[in-house]
Amino acid sequence: MRFRSSARLASFAPLAVAGVTLVACAGAHDEGPAPDVAEASSELGSRVGVDQLSTFEPAVSLLDGYEATLDARLTKCVDQVGDRAPLVGQVVQQTTIQLVKNEQELTRDLGVDASVTLKIPFGNVAGTLGIVRSFKESREHVNYLIQSVQSYRVTNLAPVALTPAARDMLDASPSLFFTLCGDRYITDVTYQAKIVALLTFETASEESARTLKGELGANLELGPINADTSIKTQLSNLAKRTDVTARMNVVAQGFDVSADDGVLGISGNVEEKLARMDAVTAKLAASLRADRDRDAQGYATVTLRNAIPAAVGLARYGYATNAPAALEASEAFRTRRDKQRSAERFLRAFAGLESSMDRAYSDEIFPLLVADAEAERQYNVVPPAAPKRFAEEMRRVAEEWSGRFEPDADGTRRSDRRPVQDALAACAEDIRFGTYEACSLDKDPATLPTYVGARAALDEYQRRGRIAKVRTTAASATEVPYPQAVELCQRSNGRLPTVEEANVLAPLVAGTAGGVNRTVWTAAAPNCDPSSGGFPTFVNTSLNNGARCQSRSLFGEVRAAVFCVPQAGPLPKASLL
Repeated sequence: MRFRSSARLASFAPLAVAGVTLVACAGAHDEGPAPDVAEASSELGSRVGVDQLSTFEPAVSLLDGYEATLDARLTKCVDQVGDRAPLVGQVVQQTTIQLVKNEQELTRDLGVDASVTLKIPFGNVAGTLGIVRSFKESREHVNYLIQSVQSYRVTNLAPVALTPAARDMLDASPSLFFTLCGDRYITDVTYQAKIVALLTFETASEESARTLKGELGANLELGPINADTSIKTQLSNLAKRTDVTARMNVVAQGFDVSADDGVLGISGNVEEKLARMDAVTAKLAASLRADRDRDAQGYATVTLRNAIPAAVGLARYGYATNAPAALEASEAFRTRRDKQRSAERFLRAFAGLESSMDRAYSDEIFPLLVADAEAERQYNVVPPAAPKRFAEEMRRVAEEWSGRFEPDADGTRRSDRRPVQDALAACAEDIRFGTYEACSLDKDPATLPTYVGARAALDEYQRRGRIAKVRTTAASATEVPYPQAVELCQRSNGRLPTVEEANVLAPLVAGTAGGVNRTVWTAAAPNCDPSSGGFPTFVNTSLNNGARCQSRSLFGEVRAAVFCVPQAGPLPKASLL
């Protein structure tokens, strides 16, 4: 199977995740807290009025009209004056690695903009969004973004003039002109081929994460650096540590790559994946060079290329040789620009809600719904919600919130997510037709009833039903004496859970992992200390639930099953949605 992207219809080549599990039970979820909508917007910046923008529109070409708010190619309303060929630049290549601190930083570095997420899963964005969705933000996760990117830019050098039809339309109806042509046209396109990998290390504690980051040096804290052989060797060695879980999500785009290239496979450790990335880069270079050479021979005649558009440069229609004087100062232009900015605020606000609901469903709710009987015991709800005792209770929680946050593609279910999807679709449709009415231009998006309702649903989910996967460093269903349990946890760089943490592990305890008696050891407490003859346990059966302080009997020493938890506990504080 081969993946190609073309100037007419682009396809993407998402690569599978390689999971390298090095501890007994991998971590649950993000922590952290995430920025609110306003912060995310300021991080990503505005598209309206910016002359250099990232793009995921697969069919953009020189001199096309452009709608920045939706990253949309529009009618071509200018023609080149003369026969001067566009400048096709040389290939630029770079392989970098950087520490990723938060999701906003990752989306910025990948060129993903909240205002264009309406296009998912179309065009070139889907593979890149797979990287974003695999990102885990927490004090115990360390994320590195590795990018091997090669690109070239094609630039129009000739003067342009409005087409006769466009010039007549501008005179007759400026608002219609801006609707069909956009407020700017494309003057250069950067074509790109790339291999991108997000390497995530999950550690047992915040302190372990800080230590791991320190081993790669402080330079990575400051920004991207060259990903040379020594850095890759260090990453491979870190992935082999027994106190670390390493996961690597890889995406290749913009070149002809087949399934037999190895990097597409799900098997292999981090070292093997990094080596395969290096090997496939040679094919990337050859493919991009061929695209560049074809464009240099005659850009206007090229209808198929593997390279994907990654960025566009924009010019104002006022630069056209036959444009009216002071076009950008006209009332029609200023009115449209104001509407664009207001619409963008609307789209960013509602796209943020949609993204939060999607993360809640895809990362937290859906995994429990598809888990088998053994795996479903590894889930519980996040505080302040009271933990559930049994897996069947957790499944009911997941089913409730699935009905509220699951994507509703055909509109047959009135979920909390449906009004958000409808609001986004209606605003986007109005932008395409130039009306903007559904974008509530004169209102703060956060005050709109649809926004308030969706925000309340997310807050309710976080307050009483948020699902996360519990984490353990070791476990033994075989019942052992207390000293042996303590030693097992120490060997796994963990500890015995407190009574409160044992409640979070309750569905696991109720399963076979809790031993025959569904009882596990807990940490010593002042009122139940093994040094004083008391042995602290937690039992979870249909008849009994809670802490027990047992003592030796005539039948011998007390034994119980074991769960060891990371130093930070089995259920880290979840991030805000």
